Amino acid sequence: MQDNGPLLIDMMTQSTARHANSALQSMQDQVREELEASSSLQDFEDRLSALDLDSDAFAKAMTDAVLVMELAGQAEVLEQIRGG
Repeated sequence: MQDNGPLLIDMMTQSTARHANSALQSMQDQVREELEASSSLQDFEDRLSALDLDSDAFAKAMTDAVLVMELAGQAEVLEQIRGG
């Protein structure tokens, strides 16, 4: 497990990035649709206010990213202790 630590952290980082990108892309798509359908800035503001954007998925991805960063830091410390 120790020898695979960097690979595991890299895989977790990539997974977290995919989830964050997916969540953010979904929100961007909804906003873009409303922008294209808007007749004015006021209409766009009203449409955005009415949207129920799913920020939970993005928030979870960011929480996971912080966890991965903490694990990466701990793995680095352990590697230094081991003399690597």
